Amino acid sequence: MVDISLLAAALSPCYLLLLFAMFTMGITTIVPQIIVPYAAHLSPPEEQGKVIGDVMSGLLIGILISRIFSGLIGAVLTWRAVYLFATGLIMILMILIRYYFPKDQPSSQISWGELLKSIPYLIKSERTLRESAINGFFMFGSFSTFWTSLIFLLETPVYHMGTKEAGLF
Repeated sequence: MVDISLLAAALSPCYLLLLFAMFTMGITTIVPQIIVPYAAHLSPPEEQGKVIGDVMSGLLIGILISRIFSGLIGAVLTWRAVYLFATGLIMILMILIRYYFPKDQPSSQISWGELLKSIPYLIKSERTLRESAINGFFMFGSFSTFWTSLIFLLETPVYHMGTKEAGLF
């Protein structure tokens, strides 16, 4: 679904459709939320901390590098090209995940609905989960707010910069 919404964003003829495509991207982007616990599940207990740190570092470095490349692509080509490149990269990532990620069978037979219903109980009963969720929420929120709003500052007459400079910044 993410690849379809990326393509829809690139081809959107109006702001409303672009907004809808971006909303769809946001609610269907799940790999970052799944890959961390999956990596922890696959690793031996004594290495879980290191594995989670490595995966989180890779995710954050990927976010920063993607901002550099999207800024450069947007400056050289157009903003639509950024979404077209992302569509191609997501297609490649889907193939890599399908064929190269380790296969693993679920260790529980709980249904998807039951799993979703268990979330409020887990939040209520697991203090570490609450703390981690709140910490992640604020870290992601502050990170996103800073880097998203930076372009508006850099585009002001004081700095007179554009997409390329924001990406490089």
